[in-house]
Amino acid sequence: MPIVIRGTPAFSANVLEGDVIVKINGADVIDPKGFTDQLTRFAGQPVELSIIRGSEPLVIRVTLNSNPPGVQ
Repeated sequence: MPIVIRGTPAFSANVLEGDVIVKINGADVIDPKGFTDQLTRFAGQPVELSIIRGSEPLVIRVTLNSNPPGVQ
């Protein structure tokens, strides 16, 4: 399970460990590669993350890093 690292945009936007990101800007997150592709596509831009926290759906707005860690 991925963790949320202190100092990252996700941490600043209050994304918590255990949250499940299901969409980025309305596009489904299907698998880890697709998630990485979306991070690259939207790098440096503000996005809406649709997440599930426990059983509650939430939308969190966050501006992604320009160069996401681990993304080439």
